[in-house]
Amino acid sequence: MKYLLAPTIFLCAFLLFQVELIVGKELLPWFGGAPAVWTTCLLFFQCVLLAGYAFAHLLSSRGTPRRQVTWHGIAAGLSLILLLLLGLLWPSPITPGPSWKPAPGGDPLWQLAGLLLVSVGIPFFVLAGSGPLIQRWSVSSRPGRSPYRLYALSNAGSLLGLLSYPFLVEPLLALREQALCWTALYALFAVGLFFCARLFLKGAGVAMPAVPGEEKSDRVEQPVRGARQPAPGYTRADMILWGALAAVASALLLATTNHMCQDTAVIPLLWVFPLSLYLLTFILCFSREGIYLRWLFPPLFCGAFALSAYVVGQDLAASLPLQIASDAAVLFTGCMVCHGELVRAKPAGYQLTGFYLAVAAGGAAGAVAVALGAPRLFNGFWEFQISLVAVGVLFLLALLRDRRSFIWKSPVLIGAGLAVLVLSGGGVLLRLATGSDTRTVFAARNFYGLLRVQEDSAGTYIKLLHGRITHGFQYTDSALALLPTSYYSRESGVGLAIDNHPNRAQGLRIGVVGMGTATLAAYVREIDTIRFYEINPAIPRLSAGLAPWFRYLSRCPGTVEVAMGDARLTIEREQAERDPRRFDVLALDAFSSDAIPVHLLTEEAFDLFLGRLREPGGILAVHISNRYLDLVPVVHGYAERRGLPSVMISAEEDDQGGWTSDWILIARSDSVFNAGPIADAATPWDSTSYHPVRPWTDQYSNLLSVLRSAAP
Repeated sequence: MKYLLAPTIFLCAFLLFQVELIVGKELLPWFGGAPAVWTTCLLFFQCVLLAGYAFAHLLSSRGTPRRQVTWHGIAAGLSLILLLLLGLLWPSPITPGPSWKPAPGGDPLWQLAGLLLVSVGIPFFVLAGSGPLIQRWSVSSRPGRSPYRLYALSNAGSLLGLLSYPFLVEPLLALREQALCWTALYALFAVGLFFCARLFLKGAGVAMPAVPGEEKSDRVEQPVRGARQPAPGYTRADMILWGALAAVASALLLATTNHMCQDTAVIPLLWVFPLSLYLLTFILCFSREGIYLRWLFPPLFCGAFALSAYVVGQDLAASLPLQIASDAAVLFTGCMVCHGELVRAKPAGYQLTGFYLAVAAGGAAGAVAVALGAPRLFNGFWEFQISLVAVGVLFLLALLRDRRSFIWKSPVLIGAGLAVLVLSGGGVLLRLATGSDTRTVFAARNFYGLLRVQEDSAGTYIKLLHGRITHGFQYTDSALALLPTSYYSRESGVGLAIDNHPNRAQGLRIGVVGMGTATLAAYVREIDTIRFYEINPAIPRLSAGLAPWFRYLSRCPGTVEVAMGDARLTIEREQAERDPRRFDVLALDAFSSDAIPVHLLTEEAFDLFLGRLREPGGILAVHISNRYLDLVPVVHGYAERRGLPSVMISAEEDDQGGWTSDWILIARSDSVFNAGPIADAATPWDSTSYHPVRPWTDQYSNLLSVLRSAAP
C-alpha cells in the first residue's frame, strides 16, 4: 500500500489536468477562440470535481470497505467501456468527431458543456473521486500518517500535468496522439486503482478509526504556533469558512485567467500559467503548515493589490510583461492567503472527505460566479476587482474567528482592520460603479466579451469598443457618415484591394470575417454584395433596427448578407454544401484585438479561405495591426510556402479618420499586384522584413515566437 498509493494518486492528478488542456484546445476553435471557452471549461471541471468529491465522501462516510470498492469500481469500469466505444466512433476516445461541431444560433456555454460531458465527463468524475477516496483509504491502512501530504503530492502531479503540456506534450504530439496517450495512461491508472482497492480490502479497513480523536497524532507534521488544532468534529461554520476560502480563490483564478486572455490570446500557455500558480499555492500550503505566514503573505497581497490597481488604471499604456506580472503577483499572493487560512482551519485526517467536499463546493461556486453570474450581472469585468476585495474580507473574518490571532491582542487592531477593509473595498466597488466613461451610451456583455458604444465629448463620432480595443467608428454628420474610417480607409490595404480590383466594374462579392461597425459596407455599390461572418450575436444588433448605433449597413445600397457563427466553421459548411458563390475580396479582420482567434491563422484555415476566392483575381486581405503580436511571419510565411504572391500595405493616419494600419494581401496571380496603386503602396519584402517561424497548424501554434520585443 505504501508504494502503490503515491504513484496512483500522482498519476490520477496528472491525468486530471492534462485532459482539461487536451479537450480545451480541441474545442476552442469550435467556439471562435473566445476567452470564455477556457472559463467555461474550468467551470465544468470544477462542477464535475465537486460531484466526484461528493461521491467519495458518500462512499467513505456511509459505505463499508467492500461497498466503497464495488461502487467506485463500477464507475471506473463504465468509464473504460465508454472510452472504448468513443474510440471506435471518434478520432480518439476523448476528441469528438467533426459531426459534433456546434450549429450556429445555440447557446455556446451549454453547447460546450454538453460536449465536455459526453467526451470526458465520466472519466473525469472517476479521477476526481479517486483522489480523496484513495487518501481516505491511506488513513485506514497507515494510522498516524497525515493524508494531507498525499494531497500536496496530488497537487504536484496536477502541476506537472499542466507545465508539461505547453512545453513538452503540445510541441511534440498532435492532438489525436495526445488524446491516445492520455487514454493509455488512464488505463494504467485504472490498473493502479484496482490494486489499491484490492490491498484495501485485504485488511486496510480494519484500522479505520471509528471514534473521533482515535487517530494518532502525526509525528512528522508539527503544528504551527497559533494555528487552530484539528477538532474532534467540525461545525457548519467550519464548512462555510472552508467553502468561502475555496470559492474566493477559485473566483480569483478564473477572473485572472480571463483578464490575461483578454489581453493577449486564448492559448494553453496562458491557461497553464495562472492555474499553475493556483496549484502551487495548494502545494506550498498543504505540504507544510509553517510555509504560510500571516505576517508575510497578507502584506504581500496588499502590495500586489496596489500594483494591480496601478496597472489597471494605466489601461493600454501598461506593457504586456507588467500586466502579466501584476496579474501573477495578485493571484499568487491572494491564493496563498486563502489556501493558507484553509490549511490552518483543516480538520483531522479521518474527516478529510468532508473537508475536500466543502473545498470542491467552494471551488465550483467561485467558478459559477465568474463564468455564469458575472456576464449576466455586470457590464464590465468587475469580478477581478471584487475577488481581490473578497480575499481581504475573508482574511479579516479568519482573524476574527481565531482567538489566538494577533488582531485580538488589541481592540484598536480590530477597528483599524475593519476601517481599512471597508474603505479599500468600498473605494474599489465605488470606482467600479461610477468609474465608467460618461461617454458610454451602450454596454453589453456575453460569452464573447464586453461591448461598449461611446460618443466623443463633442458628439462628432461614435465608436465601438470590444474590451479595451476600438473596432471602428462612424461620424455622426450625415455628410461624413459613409466615409470608410479607422483601419479601413481608402489608403488601407483592404481599401486599395477593393477600389482597384480587376472585377470592380462588373461588381464585386466581398466577404468579411469580423463585422465590427460594418465599415467595409461603405465600399459597396448597388451591383456589389458583401457578406459578413460574425460569431458574436450582439454585434449585428448594433447596426440593425430602426435606430441603429452604426449606419453603414442601413445606408448600404448593395446586397448585405450576415452569417452568424464562427467564420471558419461556417465557411467549411459552405464548402461542404458546394456553395458556388466565391469572393473577389475576402477580408480577415479578427486580429486587431488583444485576444486573437489563433485557429483562423493556421495553414488549414488559410487553405480554406483561399479556396473560397474567385479565379482569377481573388484577394485574401489579412488585417495584422496588433499591439503585441507581429503576425507578418505567420501570414507572409504561409504565402511563401504556397508560392503565392503577397504584399504588405502600411497606411498612415490621415485627416479623414483613417488610422495607421497594416494589411497583407495574398493572391494567386502576380498581375493583381504588379501595377497601379497597390504596387505603389506595397512595402518590399526583404530578408530583414520578418523572421521566419515554424508554420502554424491546427496542431501547433506558438505566440511567443511572434511577440513584439518592443510591445508597449
